[in-house]
Amino acid sequence: MLFRKHRLRGALPDVLGGLACGLIGSWVMSKAQAKVISKVGSAKTKEREDAAASEPATLKAVKAVTEPLGVSLTEDQLSKGGWVVHYLYGAAWGALYAALSRRLKLKPALAGGAFGALLWLVSDEVLVPALGFAKKPTAYPASVHLKSLATHVVYGAATAEAQRFLRARLDA
Repeated sequence: MLFRKHRLRGALPDVLGGLACGLIGSWVMSKAQAKVISKVGSAKTKEREDAAASEPATLKAVKAVTEPLGVSLTEDQLSKGGWVVHYLYGAAWGALYAALSRRLKLKPALAGGAFGALLWLVSDEVLVPALGFAKKPTAYPASVHLKSLATHVVYGAATAEAQRFLRARLDA
């Protein structure tokens, strides 16, 4: 078997594996958000969240690319494009995690959650609003930030665990 004869080490296998692990982390994140995290909170909390809600950032990103090109998408195409953005973004961050984790010798259990929290801070609280894909962070109630933080910690933990599993097989 190829993996047994030749150890796959270095940046390229880490990045490629990290892309796959980021996809896994994104999928786990989406499931956790939909099935558990979004349901947390009282009716009053959910009312505040709904009042502050706007079009998802992923859909705004799709529009930012397609509209200047004169491409008109149906609602279904826009929705699918949003999922593509979500998964590509998660894959890219997964590749970064994989590259960093080997070089910094990070332990998956703690590092994944910390990476997810850092990703939340950099993306949700800084980049996404700066790009105009979301309102300023102060426009949302604290519960929105906490739920988003929780989903990103789940992403980080799932990505790190997938990376640990994959790396153990490739390094064996």
